[in-house]
Amino acid sequence: MFVVPIGALAWVLMWSSLLKVRDISVNAGSESDAVRVMLADQIGRNILLVHIAALTAAVTHAFPSLRDVSVVKRYPRGITVSAVERTPIGIWCRGDACQLWDRDGIRWGETIPSVGALLVEVNDQRSDDSVSPEFMSGLMAAIDGLAADGMEARIVTLPDAEPGGLRVTTTASFDVYMDALGDVPDQLSTLAVFLGDHAHDPSFKPAYIDLRTPGRVYYK
Repeated sequence: MFVVPIGALAWVLMWSSLLKVRDISVNAGSESDAVRVMLADQIGRNILLVHIAALTAAVTHAFPSLRDVSVVKRYPRGITVSAVERTPIGIWCRGDACQLWDRDGIRWGETIPSVGALLVEVNDQRSDDSVSPEFMSGLMAAIDGLAADGMEARIVTLPDAEPGGLRVTTTASFDVYMDALGDVPDQLSTLAVFLGDHAHDPSFKPAYIDLRTPGRVYYK
């Protein structure tokens, strides 16, 4: 005696229009319209068959300029997408190809080389394009630490065949060579002591200061 009610329920859940997606709401800044277009094929689909994890992954992959992507079902017939636009801190260039990048090391879009008060240009000369979390953590620690000491990083060169190597052109009159995979706080501390020792020497005008060897400072 339960055949008819169960069959009716199955029909309502799977084939009636009551659970078909009719509305997709997107709050993703300047990418909102593009995300909405991408998900247009979900209109008319049964909301029970909408795979939230797959949609989240698809939006995240298609729009690297977005972070914290969230896709939520709004029963009975809606989908809501929200995301935060990444804040670029600079331009990352490999050869002639340049992209925006943020503090997480995510790169996106296409742009031209540019250096400014809020932009750090990375000149990536490495043959290997990969960036490990440890390298990115060291890179950001170097940039932030130099800024805290009054030397804003303007251009960071990543030389080839030198794992962790950073050659930082700063707003000071000299470059700073560092190792992103080494003890960056110790390198910064060594730099502060070294500069303090030469603070009153008018003849001290180095072209670069090399901090890559633990406990030692080389300069030219």
